[in-house]
Amino acid sequence: AGLARDVTAEKEGLLPQDPGEDRGPSASSTSCCRAVMQRAFLHEHNPDFAIDAELAVRGAVGMVVLGLPFLIPQGTSRFLDAFDSVGFYKLSVVTFFVLNIGRTLGETLAHCVGSIRGLSVAVLHMWVLYYFFPAGNTGDTPFTFWFGVIDGVLFITVVMALKLAMQTKLVSISWFVSWWMVFLKPGDDSFHFPGREGWDPLQDTGLCALLTVALGASLAMLGALVPYPLTAMENSRASSRELVDQMVSTWTLFLDFLSEETRHPYELDRFCRNLGRLDSMMHGLQEDLDHSWWECLGCGPAQRVRRKLRRLGHFIEDTYDCIYSVYAPCSKVDWGPEHAKFMAQMKPHFMELKDAMADVVRFIVQVSGDGTIGDAEEARITAGLARVRAADKTLYDQFVKARDVKLGVCESSPRHYVEAFDQLSPAHCLAFAMSTCAFECTDFGQSLIKSRSDPYFLPTPDVSSGIFHELVQGVTAFRYRNFVLRSVASIVVGFAVGLWGFKDLVDPYNSRIAKTIVVLVSPFAGSAIMKNIARLQGVVLGMAFGQIVKTVFQACDGAHVLALSASCFAYTAVTIYIKNHFHDRTATVGKLAAMFGISAMLNGKCAMMGDSIALDKEGSYESIISDMIACIIVVVVDEIYFPGRASSNAHEELDASFAKLLEAIGSHFDRDTADTRKRDKSLLSAFQKLYEHNDEAGDEPRWWRTPWKQDIFAQTADFLQRMRYNVRSLETAGATSFTQGGAKDQVFQALLESPGFQMLGQNLKDKVGIVRRLASVFVHETTKRFPLLEDKSTTMAFRDETERLVSEVMGEVAASKALQREGAVAVREDPVCRIIVQLAYVRSMFQDVREMQHNLLRAC
Repeated sequence: AGLARDVTAEKEGLLPQDPGEDRGPSASSTSCCRAVMQRAFLHEHNPDFAIDAELAVRGAVGMVVLGLPFLIPQGTSRFLDAFDSVGFYKLSVVTFFVLNIGRTLGETLAHCVGSIRGLSVAVLHMWVLYYFFPAGNTGDTPFTFWFGVIDGVLFITVVMALKLAMQTKLVSISWFVSWWMVFLKPGDDSFHFPGREGWDPLQDTGLCALLTVALGASLAMLGALVPYPLTAMENSRASSRELVDQMVSTWTLFLDFLSEETRHPYELDRFCRNLGRLDSMMHGLQEDLDHSWWECLGCGPAQRVRRKLRRLGHFIEDTYDCIYSVYAPCSKVDWGPEHAKFMAQMKPHFMELKDAMADVVRFIVQVSGDGTIGDAEEARITAGLARVRAADKTLYDQFVKARDVKLGVCESSPRHYVEAFDQLSPAHCLAFAMSTCAFECTDFGQSLIKSRSDPYFLPTPDVSSGIFHELVQGVTAFRYRNFVLRSVASIVVGFAVGLWGFKDLVDPYNSRIAKTIVVLVSPFAGSAIMKNIARLQGVVLGMAFGQIVKTVFQACDGAHVLALSASCFAYTAVTIYIKNHFHDRTATVGKLAAMFGISAMLNGKCAMMGDSIALDKEGSYESIISDMIACIIVVVVDEIYFPGRASSNAHEELDASFAKLLEAIGSHFDRDTADTRKRDKSLLSAFQKLYEHNDEAGDEPRWWRTPWKQDIFAQTADFLQRMRYNVRSLETAGATSFTQGGAKDQVFQALLESPGFQMLGQNLKDKVGIVRRLASVFVHETTKRFPLLEDKSTTMAFRDETERLVSEVMGEVAASKALQREGAVAVREDPVCRIIVQLAYVRSMFQDVREMQHNLLRAC
């Protein structure tokens, strides 16, 4: 989204040029072409629309060009006639191009490699099968037939069971079932083992399929390069610059919000919008870095750039955590004039620290473009980090000085710390978060400097497309085993129906039912009905619209050919845009409508003057019937091997998330645990899965059950996310190294010895336990009274006791020696600040749990 702004800014001289980029004529022409395209697609009004619209037009232009052999009548062009006569240039080349062209060259390569790998597995297996049975099933003996049946079932089972990428599985099995049906059907087979008698490389089905897909993949990659290259690496560079700007803007907005005389809700809304953009942009950088692996194959200067940008991504994630950690406890706190006066005095020092971090990170992003850092760049980075440390030290000195003057009491007075918590808690949370961010910034810069002598010091950004995952990792999990069982059973049953046929409804040796089931299988059984309906809509829409257009413009004269080409262009552009722009069932409709509509419009020859094309209405009807039967088979098999409804799975995941949260809280408040939890993403991934399960449960047919409480479930997941950030901040504030996994420091150990703090921890666990029990309302599916409403503990309030315990804890800690500030050089090292933010985060977690409790009680 930042490409146009970066190009414009560079032209106007607002941004320094990246020393790692070529600024010769070729690069200038590329930038000009990109700017023109973005202006044409209204990038300045809606970047998301511009990106998807440009990709749709690329795909539509490529489809028309590749479809010329099918659009132009035979005899018009010798070149096209010769090209069409090669044999392996088929309509599937065009559809493969349309379905696999991606937003970048790396994404396109990832799609194409997954498809080629799946097809290669199927072709190699069929070659081996025809090695032992050169003529296939001749019908002379049942041994060949049943051997082929068992072999096919085993092949499908193995491919579905292994942890291959889903695209690889679908492509492999969808091609295999067609050839499997040909093998079992008595007659002349076009499959032969290479080198044996009868094998013709230009006529062999397997080799022609490989050549077809390879040609389609090559053309899809060409589509990502013309008229200018859409590379994931360039997107990563642009995204990294945009991320840094967004990070600085977010910090600035929150500083302005906390500097207001009173809490301003509209300023908070602006900040939340920026925070959401920062989160989505982080995910975009992650995807671009993953896809950029395919553009460099993990080698050369591009890989060095990827390492540095991945390290930048980690820093942005840490910064996001810091920003969110101060947002969570401060977003619902009302402050008075004392806070406003204090922030007015401290804001210049906050801004200086923010600007120092922004300058050094921006420079690092610029010099990382070529993958190397020279002596001059290292010196400038070192100077920038020194400025960050100096600003951090100045902030600490001025913050402590202003705090002591503001409160006007001696350091040992318990009232000092109680008043500091009540009046200046938001300022302490902000100072601690910014100081921690400065620590992360310094570590980020030093890691890049160290990478000069040790290139492998930085993290390796591995591809995350599932290609290099362990093939058997997690295959024994219940849900995965159930998914494999349902998938294999559905495909085999569909294949059997197509093999033997069913009266006049299904002809024998029809593989379409099994091929349709391959794309219908879903890990979530309960919501498969809605997805299958969407797929059926795409199939019917594509076939019907394609046949209408083909009938209207069926003549061979130039006007009809031109009109048909224009219709193909417009239809392809719309369906590709729908496929890429939407991320729900609408995208599935667009994808299938594109595939079947293009096939219908390009299939068959044109009609001479006065003649007409006889539409294959019977074949279209049989295709729709086959798809309907496939949907019925999937639904029936899902009911037989029912793994549990999507709503039940969502509640189970929610309960497991509460259990993980309670485990994290217990570990933090445990005096016998010497270290904080090691940093991992188990808690984050568990909470993020809740949204996926919620969407699946929302698609589940409820029948006699009450509607799924989708909004309440999403709000509960949001609160859990906020609590995760609070837990992360608690652990950071309590660790000696200010990172998760470090030993609990002296200040936090003293805090853990406080009986009041232990009581706070126990109350928090009790409160979370109450909400965890109330969450069973999501599986209360009748209009009867919710049984837990009879339990008075579910409405138990802890607010008054929490405030009393906070005051007691401050008094207890103030009398201890843990608040001595010897050797502190940053706000994050200040004992008073660390204790205040600990209590602020605990109070914020109580507020979140309280709101969850109210939401769930309202839903009962």
